[in-house]
Amino acid sequence: MFVFAHETYTPIGTELSNWPDLKFGRFEAKRFENREIYIRLLTRVSAENCAIVSSVAPPDDQVLFTLL
Repeated sequence: MFVFAHETYTPIGTELSNWPDLKFGRFEAKRFENREIYIRLLTRVSAENCAIVSSVAPPDDQVLFTLL
C-alpha cells in the first residue's frame, strides 16, 4: 500500500511509511488559473492500494479532496 501526503503533512506520511508494507508515494499538486486542481502522481501505483493524508485544497475552500 502506498501513502501519499501533501507537503504540509510530510512528517505524518513519513511516519506512516515506516509501518510494515506501507510505502511513501510522491505526487505534485498544482492549480490552474480557474482554480481547478491538477494532481500528477510521481510514483507508479498500478494495481496498488493507496491512501491520501491531508487535503490539497486551500484552507479557505474547506474542501477535502479524495484522490484515487
